[in-house]
Order: sequence, then structure tokens, then C-alpha cells
Amino acid sequence: MLVALGAIMAVSGPFQLKMSTTRGDYFVLTDAPTLSVDPRACEYFLEEIEKKLGVRVPRYTYYRVRTTQDVAVFTLEYADGVARWRSGEVWSVEPCHRHEMVHLASHRLGHPGRFWDEGLAMALDNRLNERRGRRLARHMGPAFGATVAVFSWWVGGVLQDGERMNSYEMAGAFVRHLIRQYNMQKIVEYFRACHVSDEDSSVFHRVFVRTIQEEAERWLR
Repeated sequence: MLVALGAIMAVSGPFQLKMSTTRGDYFVLTDAPTLSVDPRACEYFLEEIEKKLGVRVPRYTYYRVRTTQDVAVFTLEYADGVARWRSGEVWSVEPCHRHEMVHLASHRLGHPGRFWDEGLAMALDNRLNERRGRRLARHMGPAFGATVAVFSWWVGGVLQDGERMNSYEMAGAFVRHLIRQYNMQKIVEYFRACHVSDEDSSVFHRVFVRTIQEEAERWLR
């Protein structure tokens, strides 16, 4: 009861508590009380991710909204979901947004950059269309390494939703390749080595002993 009351008092906005568990508090919009949340699915998935990454996510707050416009109102980001790892908040149009749950965990490792953040979240989400992501990477050819460097800008307002998803899938397909080739421990090592964004990819080169372009060419043969 105290946990639920504390969560309600901490919320600023038109939300009501839908469910509270030992891991998190789940809210829905007050004017849409029939919106569903799925704590069991979220927490089962999160525990699997925590085991893979070797981290533990503190208590979090999950806000279920109706549309991407709702997400934008509360986060200023136009997306299906947004995770704020520092405050432990997830805003989503889904009852359980696995992609965003990965972000809650992965940001506790390090901050290599948005390409890697989104790539890891896509790689660990079974909805990844790996073939499409690989095809887009092949289309980039010699520019793939440069594309990684400017990914944060590239996935901004410049792209339409379909193009944005393609770019996320390209990142996810590449990260999944790295997991297969080197194992998850190597990915964790890379994230942990990045206290700030790996803008020049020098940390990647040191950890994987190849440039991003060299690894991409190996992947796309």
C-alpha cells in the first residue's frame, strides 16, 4: 500500500495506478482506464535481459498511453515508446514494450551511442526483421561505417516512420551478427568500455580488433 501511494504521489500528469508489483508501478491514462498493462510479461522479459547483460534494473514506472502523440506530449519524443533510464520511466503504447525494457537495462552498462542502443534493443527483441536490416546495410556499402557515426542525427526527424524502422533494423541486424560472432559477453564489454558515445568508433576498434567497416564487410560477404 505504501509503495502504491508513493508512486501515485510521484506522478505528475493525468494517470492512475493500474497495478503495482515488486519490480514496478504500472499506470494508465485516467481518461483511458481500460488500457491494459502486462507486468508479468514485462518482468519476465526484463529478468532474462538482466541475466544476459549482467545488470539489475532498479524499481521502475511504466506509463501506458494510447498513441505516439501521447508519448510525445509527456516525453517530447515522437515514438511508440520511450525509456528514461535515469528516472526509471517507460512510456509506451503497448501493454509490455520489450524494446524499451532493454533500454532500461542496457543503459546501465554504458553509452556507446544511439546506433548501439537501438541495435541492442532490436537484436534482443524477437520482432526484428533481420533480413531487411541486412539488406539495408548492404545497400550502404562503403558508407556503412560512416552511417553508424551519424546514426543519432540520421534517425531523427529526417526520416519517416517506415524509414526509421528500417534504420533500427539495420542496427539490430548488425548487433545480432556481433552477438553470434563474438557472444553477448563481448557486447557487454563494449558497452561497459563506453563511458561516453563512441563517436569515432575507436573503442569498437579496440574491443573487436576491427573497424566497423571491416566487420560489416565480413558480415555482408
